Amino acid sequence: MAPSNAAKGAQEEIFGPFATFLPFDTAEEAIAIKSACGLVANVWSDHLPTVMTMTEALSAGVFWWNTPMMRELRAPFGDHEASGVGREG
Repeated sequence: MAPSNAAKGAQEEIFGPFATFLPFDTAEEAIAIKSACGLVANVWSDHLPTVMTMTEALSAGVFWWNTPMMRELRAPFGDHEASGVGREG
């Protein structure tokens, strides 16, 4: 069973130094965690098949793999679903 993310901090877009952590045991449990927001998805793994599964299953404006907030500044950056105000860049 996927962990509950019903807390306000897990469902609303909060800007600033803030993070919500939800533990899970399998990739399927992680994929089952839902939110109305989807600005960024970040996956940390050295197992490429898991990373590819996650990129296909998660909906986000940006997908980071094993990196903290690195991006090509000329590439569009922006929202997905209820996040943000549109594409920028």
